[in-house]
Formats: sequence, C-alpha cells, structure tokens
Amino acid sequence: MAGMLLIAGGLLAILVTLILPANPPVNTPLLIIDGVVAIIVGSIAWRLPWHRWPSYYSHIIAVFGFGLISVGDLATSGAYRFNFFYVAAFTWVGLLHKRGTSLRFVPLFVAAYLFPAIVNGDSFGEIAAPFVYTLALCLLVGELIAWLTQKLQRLERDLAEQASAERFGVLVKYLSDIVVVINPEHRLEFISPSVHQVLGYPEEQLVGRNVLASLHPEDRQLFKALIARLLDGQEEKVTGELRFRHIDGNYRVLDMLAINALDNPHVGGLLFTASDITQQKAADTRLREAEERYRTLIEQLPAMTYIKSLDAEPDTWAHPWISPQAIEMFGYSPQEWERGINYVKEFVHPDDRARVEAQYTQRKATLAPFDCEYRVVTRSDRIIWVHDRAEVLHDAEGNPLFWQGIMFDVSDHKQLETQMEKLAYYDQLTGLPNRSLLLHEMKQLAENETIASNATAVLLLDLDHFKLINDSFGHSLGDRVISIVARRIQQVVGRTNLVARFGGDEFVILLTGPNATFMSNEIARRVIASLKDPIRIDDFEVSVTASVGIVHGNAGRPTPEDVIRDADVAMYEAKSLGRNQFVTFDTSMQDRTVARLMLESELRRALEEEQFELHYQPIVDLASGRVAKLETLLRWRHPERGLLSPAEFVPVAEETGQILAIGHVVLTEACRQGRAWIDALGEDAPIICVNLSAHQFLQPSLANEIQQIIQLSGIAPGHLELEITESAAMASPDTVVDTLLKLKALDVRIALDDFGTGYSGLSYLTQFPIDTLKIDRSFIAGMAESPEDLAIVRTILAFSSSLGLATVAEGIEHTEQRAQLIELGCDFGQGFHFARPSAAADIPGLLDSLPHTSLPPSPPHHQAGHEIAAG
Repeated sequence: MAGMLLIAGGLLAILVTLILPANPPVNTPLLIIDGVVAIIVGSIAWRLPWHRWPSYYSHIIAVFGFGLISVGDLATSGAYRFNFFYVAAFTWVGLLHKRGTSLRFVPLFVAAYLFPAIVNGDSFGEIAAPFVYTLALCLLVGELIAWLTQKLQRLERDLAEQASAERFGVLVKYLSDIVVVINPEHRLEFISPSVHQVLGYPEEQLVGRNVLASLHPEDRQLFKALIARLLDGQEEKVTGELRFRHIDGNYRVLDMLAINALDNPHVGGLLFTASDITQQKAADTRLREAEERYRTLIEQLPAMTYIKSLDAEPDTWAHPWISPQAIEMFGYSPQEWERGINYVKEFVHPDDRARVEAQYTQRKATLAPFDCEYRVVTRSDRIIWVHDRAEVLHDAEGNPLFWQGIMFDVSDHKQLETQMEKLAYYDQLTGLPNRSLLLHEMKQLAENETIASNATAVLLLDLDHFKLINDSFGHSLGDRVISIVARRIQQVVGRTNLVARFGGDEFVILLTGPNATFMSNEIARRVIASLKDPIRIDDFEVSVTASVGIVHGNAGRPTPEDVIRDADVAMYEAKSLGRNQFVTFDTSMQDRTVARLMLESELRRALEEEQFELHYQPIVDLASGRVAKLETLLRWRHPERGLLSPAEFVPVAEETGQILAIGHVVLTEACRQGRAWIDALGEDAPIICVNLSAHQFLQPSLANEIQQIIQLSGIAPGHLELEITESAAMASPDTVVDTLLKLKALDVRIALDDFGTGYSGLSYLTQFPIDTLKIDRSFIAGMAESPEDLAIVRTILAFSSSLGLATVAEGIEHTEQRAQLIELGCDFGQGFHFARPSAAADIPGLLDSLPHTSLPPSPPHHQAGHEIAAG
C-alpha cells in the first residue's frame, strides 16, 4: 500500500509541474523522463527493509539522496534544473516520511536547493520564490501521505482485529470446552455455543442470567469464594470443580479455570473456561469402587494370593504380603509367612521339590511367568495339589518390581482330571473304547516294529438306516439299540481284540496278530449274523443290519486316519451293493468314491437345471384291461450319459438327503400332469400313483407339504395315490400310522408297495389305513415254477380280500401270469405285458391302444420329478 502511495506521489509531482508555471519555462518531455526515473528509484527505495535497519542508515541514505539532487541541479541549467528538483525533492520527502523523518531533513532540503543556486549565481528573487513554493508543496504532500498512511495502518489494524475476533469466534464455536464471561455481579455476559453440547441449553437462554441459579446449591459458596479471590487480586487465576445443572435436571461436573479480565476492553469481565469431567469423575468413582471390590474379592477368593521379592530364594521364599487364605490352605497365618518360611522344605511334597526348585530358578533368571502344579504338605500333614502361578510386575519404565502370584487348591480338580482322563478314552454309552483311544492304539501299533511286522486288520461297521430308527422311535431308544449292538459285537470279537465305538452308529474292530487278515472276513460275517435277530426293547421290536468295510495291513497308509478313511470307502461300497454285507478295500474303490462325490455334485446341478423328467406306466384292471392308474417313474436326462434309471442315482440321493428336494419336484409335477388329464377326461382320468421314499415318509411336515401341492395343482385328492414300501412302513410302525392317518384325512389314496419282502408285519397291517397292496414282482415271476411263491401270492390275495384291500401284481410279463392272477382274484396288474414306462407326451398314443378313454396330448411343460422304484 505504501509503495502505491509513493508512485501516486511521483505522478502527482509530474502533474503539478506540468500545470504550475515555472521560471524559466518547463521542458515537458525531459520533465516526464525525470519524473519516471524518480518514481522508479523511489519505488525501489520504498521496498528496502527500513524497519530492520538502524536509524542512521536512513540518515546516510537521505544525505546521499539530497546530494544527488544538488548534483542534478548543478548539472542542469536554466529551465531544466527546477523541474528536476521539484520531482526529486517531492519524491524523496514522501519516501522519507515513511520513517517519520521528512521534517528533520528540511535543512538538507534547503541546502540541496540553495547550494546549486548560489554556485550558479542566481539572484535572491530567483531563489526565494521557487524555494518557498517548492518547500510548501513538498511538505503539504508529505503530510498528506503521512495522513493516508496512518489511516491505512489503522484500517489494517482494525481488519486484523476483526479477523482475530472472527478466528476467536470460530475457535469458540467449535471448542468442546465452555468459554464464559461473567461480570462481578455473577451474571453471564457471554457463553460459547458449546454450552449446548455440555449442558443442553441454547447459549441465548443463559446470557444475562445469574450463574448461581445453574449451580448445585452445595457449590454456590465455593463459586463465590473463587470470584472473591479473583476480584481481590489474591491470585491471577483460580481453578475448581463445580456442578452445573443440565437441561435434563441432572448435574454435570465441570473443571473451571478463571482469570480476571475486567481491564481487558475486549472481555470486560471474569473469563472462565470449563471442561466436562462428569464421565471422568464417574470413572474415578467406579475405579475406587472396583479397587474396593477387588480387595474384597481377593480376600474372598478360594485361593491364596501373594507378593514375593525378586531376590527371594525358593528355600526361604519370604513374602512381603500374603492373603488371609494362607491359614485355611496351609495352616500358617500370613504373619508367619511374612516372617519367612522354608517353603520348599516344609511344604512342597518331597517328590515334587526338585521340579519346583528347577522351574523357579529358571524363571527367576529369565523373569518369565512361574506356572507349576505340585503337591503340598500342610501343617496338619494333609497332602493337597496346588496350582501356583506368578508373574513379575514392572514399573512404567519397564523395571521389574516383584513377583505377584496366586495359588489354588486343585485337589478336587486333579481327582476329577484323573477320572476324566479315564472317561476321555471310553464311550460312556457302551463302555467301549472311543475314537481317541482307537486312534492312539493304531498309532502305537504303527510305531511298534514288532507288532507292525505282523498282520493287522481294521473293520469299520456302520448300521444301515439307523437314522430311521432315531427318527421313528426317538434317540433314547436309539441309544439303547446302540448299547445292545455293542454287546453283540463284543461277544463275537472277544476281549483279545479291540472294539471301539467310533461315533454315532459306527464301530471299529481292530484285529492284530498273525491270523488277523485271515480272520477278518469270518469276524465280519459273524458280526453281521449276530445282528440278524430283532432287538426287543419294551414294546418295540427293531431289526438292524450293518455294512462293514475291511482294510488289511497298514502299508501305504501313513496315519491311522488314512486306514479309517479306506475302511470307510469299503463300507460305503458294501452299502452300494445292497447293505447287510462286508467288502474288503481295494484301490479301485477310491475311484468309485470319487465318482460318487461327482454324482452328488451332478445331482445338485440336475435339480438346479431341471434335468429330471417323469415317465408313466399303466396299471390295468386285469379283468377288463382298462387303464385304472398311471404309476409315476423318475428318469434323469443326464447331459452326457443320457437317460438314467433311479437305481443309478437314488441311493446317493438318499444318503445325501437330496431325495427330499427331488421328491418334492416329483409330487409337484405329477399332480400338475394329473390335473391336466382330469381336465381332459373328468372322473374317467386314471389315478396318478407316486412313490414316496422312506426319508420323505418320515418327515413330520409330509402331510402339510402334500396338502399344499394338492391345493396349488388343483388335482382332486382322490386321483392321487401315494406308495410306500413295506420295509419303510415297518421301520417305524407307530410313526407310519400317524402319518398315514394325516394323509387319509386329505382323502389321498395309500398303497403299500413291495408287499411280502419286508418284515412280515401282518399284525401292523390291520392298523394301517391303506387302500391297496402291491405284490412284489419276485413272487409273480416265480409262481409258475415255485409252489412257495404261488402260495405266498394266494395268501396275500386272501389276506387283502379279507381286509377289503385292492391288489396290484407287479412285473406281469406273460399272458399266462395274467390269466393265473385273474383266477386267483387279483384286481390290477402292471408290467411289460401291458406297456413299458413312457414320457407324458407319449401316454395319449399308448392309451389309445388300450381299452380306456383316450387322453389328449400333454400340455407343453418341462417334465421333472422323482420315483424310487425302477420301471
């Protein structure tokens, strides 16, 4: 700003020189050049750091400057001399006025003017008039510059103060602490916005109020005393903790700092800053309470705590402090301990002394935690087990201070640990060794070269369909079945070999000795035979079978887990072959296991991509040949292997639980198709028959699921027949009866499939609310050659007739079989003699060739579904 004034002054000098008359006349071009030079020189000089230089610097520069002016006057003649002088003198006076030195250099100015005039012989009139004129003009402009400079400086100060006030306002606004100005009469003159966050009040609500009204009554005298000390000048600042009422009625504790700022024109009162320490005070209170609770807890703990010096030796072991529990645990009072007791020799059991001393000496050298269990002999000669743990505490700089320890009486725990150690290796239900002990023994055998050189065999036994027993009879009865099975296996194997319950319904038999490999098959055969007899528990009779996988030797299997894995593979191979048998492991089974896992994955994809489709096989009235029913049969349209029958994938689906999702798809699609045929034929439409797997049938939600499918599809319940195998029905008769009653309440028809191959539960049959018996194909195929099969068929037909049940013969392939069954009184027949299973789209053409009402083509829909029986 000052540089701009200087330049403006130079320009004004040029303007004045151009306007005012001069004697001799003015040479205007040269004057302008002189003025520009003066402005440039002055501007450079103005930027010099005058405020950093001593005052005599300005004197030297002034003399030098006016000397240049004089020289210029001497070198300039006539009209040009005064022109140059006006410009140079005016500029230099304005420049020096920045330091307040223009007046003190008036003599220099006079000398600089008169010296060239006298040297040039100017007359008095030629000297006086221009001199007075120039002096007056320079002083006037110099003072004008000084006045403008003062105004600008004051404006700068005001702006700086305003900026400072604004910064203060911003700081106060965002400051978490409260800033308060209070007058001597205790009224609030100013309060920062943070009061809203701390006390909940808006700031405008508090300004002008007496601060005592917001103080806790017990703190008002303290506040007055603080104010009095400030006003009396006793202290420059005072501090205190005061409680202020929050807007919610509670009080907050504020840490106050106050100073007397009455003399400060910007404050004009007592300035307070306050921070909310309510939470800190509450934390301090909680800490004190916690310390008290800790002390109480220490004294009430069922353990002895102690502090021990770092330099204490194990044989002396003096304790600076020990808790009162010492007398209860050891019979010695804390005072006796603190005086110094030969702890190791007097207390520690002789068999444990060396171990305790060794660990303590090692921990003392490294300052690592001491942690040891050992026996102690008390004053009353009672032996107890203690768990002694101590750590070295350090100060803030990391210097070790002392040992702090705690000692528990763990005698009961050690006794329980001994019992648990025994229980850890034996199954509580059967009393047999468990998985842990089995794997331990197998590992010991593998590491013992003498035993490992002899033959060994591992048999993994898994009960077939045991989940059905648990689901049907409950886990309590299932546990009793497991116990009986365990006893039967133990009786077969004897005590010379190990029998372990591996988990759930799995058992492992470990055979060792020269004859282990030879005997493994015989043992497996005898174990399976021992389970042949039904198990009777209370009023229930349960039949169980088992599948057994056998592994010979330990070659090529680095761990016991690998042996068990291979036995498990062989066991699943036995299940895939029909269950209730044993299989010895070979490496090809591993490939089949991998294939099984791939099939499981493909089944999931088949569900997602709707690769299943339904085929239908007619069930005809044997007497008239009319198609009465259509049995739903599942096929899998595999993208690579083509059309697959249920036998190729249903067993895996049952083992993995995927059969439930597949079964739901079958029921949904079959009912949809059945409804389409009902719409076309009305009541003459064939009944749709759908097989239920045992897993489906034992689901508690089955009845609700079927009810929802019937409602969504719109099929008449009487046109839906559900088939369940006799073996599934007899696995849990009571559960079966309950489920069948729920289904019959929906008006759904029920058929018992594969009758005659199950458990001969004819007594239960009278309790089942069924409509139809389906005679298994094996009896139909043997009627011509086997009098026994013919007798079974005749008995089943007579039995069903007495109960008023319809009968269906499966697997009819010859005209003679049909004729014989009609003669025996069978109602319906099914088999290749009549028709093979066909897709829904082919059923209308198939039925046209049979005596029944024609069906229209099936409406376009993706065929998806499931059926357990192969067609």
